[in-house]
Amino acid sequence: IDYNSRNNQGLTVQDSYNIRNDRGLSDFDARHRVVLNGVYNLPFKGNRFVEGWELATIVQLQTGNPMNFRTTNTGPTGQATQRPNVSGPVPVGLFPAPSGSAAQVGYILNPGNYLLNPGNALGNMGRNVVIGPGFSNVDFSLVKTTKITERVSWQIRVDAFDLLNAANFTQPALNGGYPLAANTTVGVITNGTRFPAGDSGSSRQLQLAMKLIF
Repeated sequence: IDYNSRNNQGLTVQDSYNIRNDRGLSDFDARHRVVLNGVYNLPFKGNRFVEGWELATIVQLQTGNPMNFRTTNTGPTGQATQRPNVSGPVPVGLFPAPSGSAAQVGYILNPGNYLLNPGNALGNMGRNVVIGPGFSNVDFSLVKTTKITERVSWQIRVDAFDLLNAANFTQPALNGGYPLAANTTVGVITNGTRFPAGDSGSSRQLQLAMKLIF
C-alpha cells in the first residue's frame, strides 16, 4: 500500500491537498503468487538406456496488478491526474473488443456504463481499485542422462517453456476522454501479451539441448 508508486505512470496524485485520497494498492502489488518447482527421477532400472530419466517443472500462478484509470482532462489540477467517477463495481474479464479487432481484447465490459465523466470536479474512483489480468506459466523438462564412464555423462534434454501456451495479457488502456466514445480503447488490451513475444510466458517455445558432463 502506498500513495504513488511511479510505475511508468509519472505523477498520479489527483489532489495535492489531499494526498491520503491516493492511498491504495501499490502498482507492484500482486495479491496472490504461487511458484512450485520439482524434479522427479523416474525409477527405471536395468541398463544405460532405461536409467537416468527425469522430469522437471516450474509452475507460476499470480493474480493481476492494480490499474489506475485517469481522464485526459487537465482542467481541475493542471495535470492529467483526474480520475473518473465510478457508478458501481467494475466488471472485468476477457471479452471481444468493442472494435471487433482480432488484435485487441476487451477487459472491462461496457466501461462507459461504469467509468463516468466527473466534469471539472475530482473523480470519486479510488486509485488502483481495479485489478488487471493475472499471469500463469508452466515450464517443463524431460531429461535423459547416460553414463559413458564413471566420470563422463551425456545428457539430452527437451525443454518446453509456457507449455500450455497460456494467454498472459498486458494491462488494458487506462487513460481517455469521458464520456467514452463507442470506439474507445479504455479498458481494452491493445498491446498483446504481458511480455514481448519470445520472452517467458509469452508463447510456447520448445528447446532441444545436449551436453557432455565430465
